[in-house]
Amino acid sequence: MPTTPRQKVVVAPQPHPSTTVRAPLGVVALGLGLAAALICAVMVWAEPRPIGDLYVAFSAGRDILAGKLAKPDEWAFTTTGRVWFNQNYGTHLLHYLAYIWWGQWGIVGMKLFFVAAATAFVALAGRQRGASWAAALIAAGGVIAASRSYVDMRPNLTTLTLAPLMLWLFYLSRRRIHLIWAAVAVVVVWSNAHNGFVFSVALLMLWAGLRFLTLVASAGWATAWRRAWPLPVAAVAAVLLANFANPFTIATLSGPTGQPLSLGKVFEYILFPFTILAPAWKKLNEWQPMFPDHPTGFGTIWEFFIVTGTLAGLTVLRALSFVSRGGRLREHFKAEKVGMFLFDLVLGCTLVAMSYKARRFIPLTVILLGPLVAMQLDWLGRSSRPWVLPAVAVAMLAPVGHYAWRQYLFYRPDNPTMPRQTIFERMNGVLYMPTGAAQFIADNDISGRILNEWRWEGYLRWACPKVKVFLGGRAHQVYREETDALVTSILWYPPTSSQLLAAQDVHLVALSAEEKYGPLLTALIAKQWAQIYFDGRDTVLVDTQWPEGMDLARRCAEGSLAYPNPIAAALSRAVCMTTPALKIPPPKVFDAFLQANTVAPFPSNYRAIWTFYPHSPDGMMRLRSYFRQEFDRLQAMDANVADGMQTLFCRKAVAEYLLQASRQLGDAPETARWQKEIQRIQQQMDSVQKKWSLR
Repeated sequence: MPTTPRQKVVVAPQPHPSTTVRAPLGVVALGLGLAAALICAVMVWAEPRPIGDLYVAFSAGRDILAGKLAKPDEWAFTTTGRVWFNQNYGTHLLHYLAYIWWGQWGIVGMKLFFVAAATAFVALAGRQRGASWAAALIAAGGVIAASRSYVDMRPNLTTLTLAPLMLWLFYLSRRRIHLIWAAVAVVVVWSNAHNGFVFSVALLMLWAGLRFLTLVASAGWATAWRRAWPLPVAAVAAVLLANFANPFTIATLSGPTGQPLSLGKVFEYILFPFTILAPAWKKLNEWQPMFPDHPTGFGTIWEFFIVTGTLAGLTVLRALSFVSRGGRLREHFKAEKVGMFLFDLVLGCTLVAMSYKARRFIPLTVILLGPLVAMQLDWLGRSSRPWVLPAVAVAMLAPVGHYAWRQYLFYRPDNPTMPRQTIFERMNGVLYMPTGAAQFIADNDISGRILNEWRWEGYLRWACPKVKVFLGGRAHQVYREETDALVTSILWYPPTSSQLLAAQDVHLVALSAEEKYGPLLTALIAKQWAQIYFDGRDTVLVDTQWPEGMDLARRCAEGSLAYPNPIAAALSRAVCMTTPALKIPPPKVFDAFLQANTVAPFPSNYRAIWTFYPHSPDGMMRLRSYFRQEFDRLQAMDANVADGMQTLFCRKAVAEYLLQASRQLGDAPETARWQKEIQRIQQQMDSVQKKWSLR
């Protein structure tokens, strides 16, 4: 029988089940990764960071354009002709120009640019290590978010931006070795922008050394030199250019001829950052160890442990997976991979050790670990686990999104915990700068030596350069350790403060009205000092035994000095009139506080009114009547507006004095009433803080 030929049946290939899921999930992961990176970068940009260094930058930039770089210092009277070794001058000049050209938005935009650039460089470096875009973006957003509490507008942000850029260039140079010269160029820029450049030099030497030695081990010296000679040459060039291509070394080498220069002096620029190791400066908050003996208030550490813990956990998991599949190290790890492993290991261990020794290195550590986190995340998200990356992105976005909402509330103009301010002012903590006090000093043409708060050094130089500061945030760059010890004695040992100030010919003091300075201010006033400026936050005192000081105190009491606003004028006049040296009768002082309270209610006014009014039964009745009227006035004020918390503070202060008056008068019902009222106000204040405060 004839047979019919069999027809060939073609079966269409069926996609692997994981493949059908991976493609759409990959797109989702990429979208979520991009969203995570963007939102994290914006969140870090919006993080408010009070920082006096910004005004150091403005003042330094102005001086640089005036030709004062690498010249004897003019800011302080304690520097006695020393040159400010300002290795941050490039960033300072950039900040100043941005502010002069574009105003406050120039600084706000510059911070956004730096944060976005750092995020992008981490992602690009992660890509060069083989991670997908989704993993690289998620890791970049995560490590940038982890550095949130350390990112502010000061030169350190330049280092946090240039460090991942260098890593990216290193990774690119594996295929195009001459890109190492781009890394050398980054070192040169870095060395003129922030004193963290010493890390860039060490980083380049580590990379070049390990890469070159790896090639030597696999191909021999001759081949290694022929193929990779730019690596050792670039390392040497980086050291020399970092040390010599700057105005300070040039000024040293072009100084008077005939004077021998030591090797230490010639290489002073590259060695200078290590002078921070002196005990006087190691006590600064940013140089405290990760686990200090006392609270520092500088940054947080839990994010550091999340990043390092994630990296360590994923690395161990990947190693166990490799071993369980029967992988052999000798076959898998060729010379190239061994070199990269050693670089990662040395860099990671060094960074962790640096962070343990000083908190200021925590953001640098988490950012530079970002590409390694991206590698491990990408490994976890491959093969049969395509849902991992979207899940990680969502897990990141949830808390970051919640915190971003808190930031939005913080920046709202009607935030009752803050006065009405611009975005720039809230972002950079201008509230904590002596804006009113500095304007008062400048408007009244006050000059001379001044004991100032540490963080105010730059602002005072910026706003009232005629005063010469005592000490400030430039620290080891220009000040002596002995100066720090002297200021410590003045601030924290009040009984001898006036004598020590007199010995330095200092007759002005500008400090915040914080409780920690209370003993010093009390001791100075007892020694014939007068408060000639007080706005509720900051104060300026003058020595009345100094002829010009007595004149300023009298003019303040008479109301003939210039003030930034009527509130500061009324408060300052009333406070100044309490100075014993002026011998003003208490009734006049009392009237001055009543007048100040009419201009604007303030807790210190109520304290003074309570103190200066007679506490006889009749006087107590009058006081209670006055405070009742004040309470009714304060109740009529809206506390749900900008700076509304101040109204609540005043209500609570008045209620507390009404409680004391009722107790002294033996009025039990009124005592119970005001006890309940105080509790109600405190609950309202707690509610406002919970809703509007970031912390």
